[in-house]
Amino acid sequence: MPPRKKQRVDFDKADSSSTPAGPSQPTGSQQDGPRRMVTRAAARGVIQPQASENRVAKPKKKATTNVIVRIQRRGRLQTLPDLPVEIQLEIYSYLEPRDLLLLSRLCKQFHAFFLSRHLNESLWAQARLNAVDLPPRPSFMSEPVFIRLLYSPYCQRCACANVKPIWGWLARYCSKCVDDVSYDPEGVEYYFGQHAREFVARSYPWNLWYDYLKRMFYVYEPSNKNQNRHWYYRRVLLANVKRVIAEWNADRKMKWEPFVQAQEKRLREQMKCAQQCEVWFKRQEDQRLAALDAVRDTRFHDIVERLKESGWNEELEFLGPKGLEKLSKMPLVRQAAKLTPKAWENVRGRIDGFLTDTRRILDEEKREAVLRPRFAALETAIRAHYVRLPRTPDMEARPHYIDFVYNKECRALLDAPGSHEVAPTAFDALLPSLAKRWEAKQKKDIRAVLKGFFPRDIPKRVDLLNLAVTITTCQHTSESHGFPQPGRDPKCPVHFPAMLGHWCMREKAYGEDLPFNDVYACAAMRALTSNEPDSDDEDDEADENDGSDSHGYRVPFHAKSLDTWISRVRISSACRVVEALGLDPMRATMADMRECENMRLLCITCSQSVRSREPNACYTVHTWKSAIRHAMPSCGNGGNMHKTWKLVDKKAMSAVREVERQDAEDAFSTNSRGPYKGAEWCCSLCLDYSATGPTMATHLQIEHGIEPTAQCIEDGTVFADPISPKTQRYAIRPAARVPASAFMASTTAGSRANPPPDAAS
Repeated sequence: MPPRKKQRVDFDKADSSSTPAGPSQPTGSQQDGPRRMVTRAAARGVIQPQASENRVAKPKKKATTNVIVRIQRRGRLQTLPDLPVEIQLEIYSYLEPRDLLLLSRLCKQFHAFFLSRHLNESLWAQARLNAVDLPPRPSFMSEPVFIRLLYSPYCQRCACANVKPIWGWLARYCSKCVDDVSYDPEGVEYYFGQHAREFVARSYPWNLWYDYLKRMFYVYEPSNKNQNRHWYYRRVLLANVKRVIAEWNADRKMKWEPFVQAQEKRLREQMKCAQQCEVWFKRQEDQRLAALDAVRDTRFHDIVERLKESGWNEELEFLGPKGLEKLSKMPLVRQAAKLTPKAWENVRGRIDGFLTDTRRILDEEKREAVLRPRFAALETAIRAHYVRLPRTPDMEARPHYIDFVYNKECRALLDAPGSHEVAPTAFDALLPSLAKRWEAKQKKDIRAVLKGFFPRDIPKRVDLLNLAVTITTCQHTSESHGFPQPGRDPKCPVHFPAMLGHWCMREKAYGEDLPFNDVYACAAMRALTSNEPDSDDEDDEADENDGSDSHGYRVPFHAKSLDTWISRVRISSACRVVEALGLDPMRATMADMRECENMRLLCITCSQSVRSREPNACYTVHTWKSAIRHAMPSCGNGGNMHKTWKLVDKKAMSAVREVERQDAEDAFSTNSRGPYKGAEWCCSLCLDYSATGPTMATHLQIEHGIEPTAQCIEDGTVFADPISPKTQRYAIRPAARVPASAFMASTTAGSRANPPPDAAS
């Protein structure tokens, strides 16, 4: 420990301040003799307050001059410098270099003692032998300088802390001081020209001089993140440059090449030592960090144990690994210090709010765990109300649980106190009236939205919901930033009433006004992660691919969301397809379009790009639904690429039918490569069974005794779910790739070869 600070005190002046000054008493300015050094404690003991009138002050003894008053306490090392040198050396011989470095910085007396030249070889060398696994000292460095390089974390120029060494220089400089203590290669050349006795660089080209520079000096290339400068710039330590110039100027008989070789030898020794020191430093740093981590782990373990004793056991279990990791990173918890009673009080005060929030979230999770099965029961009841056997695609266009949870009658059943289960049959009396009112309201709202996309002169008796050109798109299958998402159709049209069943119409993005303060509402918004009420955790990945797991929260169906996915460009694209079939787009309903199921269309733009004379050339033939999907704008084409259509004549329809039959047969194959590859089918003879093609074929054979053929798709025994974004692309019959030879055989002798044949009305 360093000696205690001392304070200069004038005792005579202090006495004069406590006693009235008289003629026989000299003042502080008149007293003779030097001022004396005393400690603050001694000074406080000397200076006394002035005596009161009723109390006579005792006469004080005059202090002796030139005396140092030192208060000695047991356990202090302030008398260590007064011991004989032999005893001190014996004590210091058991210390390590780090201890000697710390002692040399305690006071000036210690600094002069430990840095004396005659003790370097004995005292510091012995201390270096006491250390374990210390790198060897280079011959050109003294013992104290080498120990300071290894253990002192301060910059050698500005003394700022936590500075890592530049091992190539065997020095420590901060990033601010590097430019001040070093030169770039051009600066070294200029410095040589100013101070060297013979500037040999003038007789060499620059690249050869730079080779000499790298042979004599270590060139430091620090990482610099300043964008206005180069990422790497090269620096040479100025002290090494001065040393080399001094050695070159000292021996005038030395030739340049032998001198460079001698400096190169020294640099190799320096770099060898630098590499050994860097390995040692890295190992010491790892050990230090490991020790700090061990202390932090012990502290965190003690905090957790005390929290469990305080009654937070359930909250800690609820946090899990991620929550405990967040708790361990709090500033007071992460400190690398032992947990004392006082420190525990501070920690508990800081983490009390975090644990209180955790308890609130835990209570909400418990409540949501009770509500989630009730929401699933409501979804099951809705399905039982709408789905009948045989199941049809229109039955999937139904409301979901989120549409009824805010109804007063439903909420009274769902939000009932207690943890008892609610059976699906509890909603049987409410669903008929609820479903009827809900459907009427949604139809009214959707009609109001659609009026803004159609001309005003449309006949009043025409219901916009039934028009074939009234289409929207599912946001889970639409393009992202203008590019289609992998594995999803970027422009799959959705008609009414299929849009009523889509989950994308029941989602809101994060950040919008949602009732987060209501536990019941929060549970309803994120209750089911799939459109199936009995979804399990292992199906989460499939649900994410299915698109029903949204990027937002579940909200009741809102027709205003159609504003985003209905556009005049898409409606005009559908109008051109309907016109190609010979119908009025403003009057053609879905019932009228069912009569056109046997008609096929060709896109003129795509057909003209097909070279019919080439082998394996094929035309793409569309149904009216796939034609609308083909004509809808995507990826910035604006809907202008596919706007001209022609009907396929009756002579080519036989080839088209054969290709479509083969594609349908291939849908149930294990090695399907056709347009139905990866499709998932729903069984119309089951309430809620769906599977891929091969699995569905086995299901039809075992459960229903039906042979899976193309006829199963034609008569609706199996159908693709029109609601799920994963399968709705297959609800529309895919376009058929028909060989061009089938069209060539049906053309007349005078018809053109490359364009498709004229349409038959």
